[in-house]
This record gives sequence, structure tokens and C-alpha cells, in this order.
Amino acid sequence: MTGIDTFLAHQPADDWTLLALLVLFLVSCLLFGPLREQLRTSLIYVYRIRNSNAEFKTVKLSPFQAFSSAVVSVMSISFASALTGAIPEKAGTHVLLTALHASVYILPCYLLRQLLLMAVNARMYASGKISVEPQRWNALNLTMLSFMGIVSLIVCLAELFVPLPSAVYVILLLFFVLVCLYGEIVKAKSALFSDQCRIFGIFLYLCALEIGPLVPVLFLMGTNILFL
Repeated sequence: MTGIDTFLAHQPADDWTLLALLVLFLVSCLLFGPLREQLRTSLIYVYRIRNSNAEFKTVKLSPFQAFSSAVVSVMSISFASALTGAIPEKAGTHVLLTALHASVYILPCYLLRQLLLMAVNARMYASGKISVEPQRWNALNLTMLSFMGIVSLIVCLAELFVPLPSAVYVILLLFFVLVCLYGEIVKAKSALFSDQCRIFGIFLYLCALEIGPLVPVLFLMGTNILFL
């Protein structure tokens, strides 16, 4: 048996895991496929270094599309976290249950972050401290979450079918998380705030609203309160 035959004969995961990943992949294609040009344009405006002014574009979504995008993206990130072992779990626990546990961490973190952003941004926009409407900034956050969901799905596929150490995929997943945070930080500095807010105020804003929601998640992970 050749090396290729051995690789093809090896089942990368059980049937339920492959079925769940297939369904998630198809739903992502149906949801994000028609939006690929909008996503590409938005990412260009976020990461293009020369475009350091207040101009940026976001994906235009209906309320149902926005809800679906958030759910699918969170599930993709949870699935990638479970497959790569980024979320610790008891030995012998099924991947799907691990993904469910991961979503218990990721979804509240995202919801808390969005609630804080909506409340604080609305108040700061009314007082003239920020120069971007809260709805546009929320749309940018959802765009970055969608991007993270897409790359997480790619990491899932690579982890299943490309035999590399799990640590490689954990590092890759964390790298994409940092890339998304970097994009939002860059736009917070160049687009969100007007000249009325100093650098220290921007730093406090980022710590409280961009990084702060991660603290309870890390606490829950460290204490294993939510593990069964």
C-alpha cells in the first residue's frame, strides 16, 4: 500500500463529525458565497496600510443575515477550537461535545462584547467622542467575525485532512484571531475616534471593550466551571 493509499484509507474523523463539518461548510458557502466581493472589499479597506483615514466599508446584511452570520461564524470558531485542542477537554470526549463546550465560552464573550460596544458607542457618539455611527462600527465587527469564521472553517478542513501536529493549528488559529483584532484596533485608531479623544482614552477603550470580555472567558476556562 502506497503512502497515498494509506492516507486515503485513514478516516480523519468519525461520521458524525464529518457530517457536522459538511453541513457547516455548505451553510457557510450558501451564506458567505454571495457576499465574497463585499467581504474582500471590506478586508482591503481594513488592512490596506495606505488607507489610514476614516474610510472603511462593511458587508451589508439584513437582520436575518446578520444573525445567521454570527451563529455560523461562532460555530465555525468553536468547531476549530475543538478540533485543534485550543479548548481543553476531558480525554475521550466527543469532538461535537467539545465544540458545544467551546461555543459556551465563545458565544457569551461575543454577546458581552457586542452589548458593551452598543451601549458605550451610542453614548460616546452622542457626546462627539467618536466619529463613526455605532451601527457602522457594529457592522465592521460582524464583518471581522465573519472573516474569522471563514478562516476557522479552513483550519478545520486542514486539521482533518492534513496530518500536522495539533500545536501548528492552534498557533494558526490564534494567529488569525490576532489578525482580526489588529484590523479592529487599526480602524479604532484611524476611523472610530475623532481628535477629541487622546491616545490614553483610545487605549482604555480598547482594553475595556475589545479585550475585557476575554477575561471572564479565560477565568471560566482556567477554573473548568463549565466542563462536565
